[in-house]
Amino acid sequence: ERVRETLELCDRCADELLDVEHRTAMRRFFGRAAVGDPAIFRRRASTARGAAAVAWVVCGANDTFERTLLVQDLLGWFGVSGSVSQRAEPLLRATGVDPHGHWGRADLGAPDLLVSEQRRQIIATRDRWLAD
Repeated sequence: ERVRETLELCDRCADELLDVEHRTAMRRFFGRAAVGDPAIFRRRASTARGAAAVAWVVCGANDTFERTLLVQDLLGWFGVSGSVSQRAEPLLRATGVDPHGHWGRADLGAPDLLVSEQRRQIIATRDRWLAD
């Protein structure tokens, strides 16, 4: 039930604040976390905070906060205040990502967790470096 509730919150957030690409990325990330460590979802924890952590991770990996959305607006949509980084740590670990190894930038290690705008930015950066 917690998994279903979290997923529904993520879907509604994407529908209202983001787009279908973010929705897909959140579903994929969330699914990998659920498979990687199902025990995460057996704990008594706030569903809203868990969904906010999923959205925060995906938006961070896609530079969404630098382009279109403030962190406080995302968290506020879920009714969450303060940081969700601690809630995100077990989710990241469950997907094989070191939560402390990205020096402030979320690298989820999977291109299918990126939205097209982020992939475009990565390709443009690569092309600039290659041209130099």
